[in-house]
Amino acid sequence: MMTEEVFLQKYTRHLNDNQIKAIKTVDGPVLLLAVPGSGKTTVLVNRLGYMMYVKGISPDNILTLTYTVAATHDMSKRFDTIFGEEQAERPEFRTINGICAKVIFRYGKMIGKEPFKLLSDETSVGKILAGILQKYM
Repeated sequence: MMTEEVFLQKYTRHLNDNQIKAIKTVDGPVLLLAVPGSGKTTVLVNRLGYMMYVKGISPDNILTLTYTVAATHDMSKRFDTIFGEEQAERPEFRTINGICAKVIFRYGKMIGKEPFKLLSDETSVGKILAGILQKYM
């Protein structure tokens, strides 16, 4: 771990006050709303580093979701560039679809079924979907 002062001096000298505020906000959600090329990904990657190296949060407890595979590769590459490729413990970068697939695979293993064959009965699937629709509509 490192002190906040050392982290900010080493990694965030090129960022503005609002970006630094977003990096330091660890408790609760943060909305980064800005135009393309304004530094959102840089802020997110530095926030991950801040959470790990200043706050001592294990990367196992950080879920980093993006919408596209390209964004996961970009964030992963930027993390490696800023904090070093030799990081044995680093956050996992996944797409929304990727994390859903991981949950399905893990659940399938837990109950001893092949993933994506967890429900093979169309009637059961229909009942589940109908229940979800009734609950949330």
